[in-house]
Amino acid sequence: MNLEKMMFFVPNRLFIKHKMMLVSFNIAVIPTDMTVTSMMLHVPLSGASGSSATLLIRPIASGWDESLVRGGYSPPVGGLLRTIPITPHTVEARMDVTSHSHSWRFQSLENHGHKIWYEGTLLFPFRESDPPYLVVATV
Repeated sequence: MNLEKMMFFVPNRLFIKHKMMLVSFNIAVIPTDMTVTSMMLHVPLSGASGSSATLLIRPIASGWDESLVRGGYSPPVGGLLRTIPITPHTVEARMDVTSHSHSWRFQSLENHGHKIWYEGTLLFPFRESDPPYLVVATV
């Protein structure tokens, strides 16, 4: 018998402008008696089909919200976490973020999310109508 449960999270904060996305998820709601076995960030690329590119992912280092960013605020970011190559046939990028599970759950005030930058020729690779999501496996 498999006791693993899959949980689906939509962003609690999301800002998209051209080739840049800021995104965070609130997973502090996962019961403390459960163990996170994996966390996978899914980034749909519905606006980027037919193009080769690279996604650059960095942690956001301080608090932000959509209204601040719309007003011109750019939150500081940490070092490069990962680069993900995108082929012309890639419809969704995936990134294992399991290593963030403990801090995102138990130090949620330090969970500011990720900045995702699209390095490619298209101007609008991300769509708010097709947002990123997080799949969390727990036991």
